[in-house]
This record gives sequence, C-alpha cells and structure tokens, in this order.
Amino acid sequence: MQKIKTFTILLLSLMLVGCGDRGPNTHYVEGIITLHGEPLEGALITFHPVPDGTNDKIAAGRSDESGVYKLTADSGLPERGAFEGDYIVTISRIDVETTLLPPDPRDPSGNQMSGPSIHTQITPRVYGSPSTSPFTATVNPGRNENVNFDMTSR
Repeated sequence: MQKIKTFTILLLSLMLVGCGDRGPNTHYVEGIITLHGEPLEGALITFHPVPDGTNDKIAAGRSDESGVYKLTADSGLPERGAFEGDYIVTISRIDVETTLLPPDPRDPSGNQMSGPSIHTQITPRVYGSPSTSPFTATVNPGRNENVNFDMTSR
C-alpha cells in the first residue's frame, strides 16, 4: 500500500511539473493613445482577438500621463504583451465623480454620505465597442512598439 501511495505522489508531482506555461508566447506591445493629437491619460485599451479561431485571449492596458500604454495578456503579469495575431482595438475613458450628500443634522458624527456618481464619457463612444471601433492591430513575434492610436470626434 505504501508503494502505491509513493508512486501516486511521484506521478502527481511529475504531472504538475509538466503543467507549466507552454502555450503560445506573448509579445510585448506598447504605443501611445491620443485624443485630437494630445496624449490621453487613464484610457483603457483592449485588444479583442479577431474571431478566426487561432486566438481567444484578450489583452489590455491603461495609458499613463504621457498617453503610453503597455499591454498585459490574460496571464495578468504586468506588461506581458499579447498573443500573436490580429485584433480589433477598443479604447475608452470614463471619468467617475462621486458626489457627497450634506451631513444629516440628526447624525452627531457629521459624516457625509456618498451620493450619486456622475459618469462623463471622455472618449467618443464609437471607439469603445468592438462592433464600431475602426481600430485594428496585428501583434507580431518580438517587440511591437509604436502601436499608436489617435481618436477624433466625429
């Protein structure tokens, strides 16, 4: 019985070692997002795989104060990139401002409560949906730099 238990543990250990990340490699993707030619901070960019069956993994990133984004594939590792293939690209930035309600005079603590949130769409809506976005990209093996996108109002 002890030999079977030892064999089972050994077999499971070998199987776990063999379950490493051996899928397709991700490739570094970086670019600049601009709105009317100006860098756009805080925009969410998402690469949606073209539905051709070769890739089903999205990749996403957020632009910094210079409009620069770096993609992260679904592995979740920062700046890991995207899988090779063709993508439809969406970009969106919505600012959310939470209003504060006046303190309740019956509440001795004087604490303010959060009121309704105000959502302001910064980017034109056309860029936020895979069905309407005009942006596409191809991720090639290696480093993909200067994958830039400029949005304009229509």
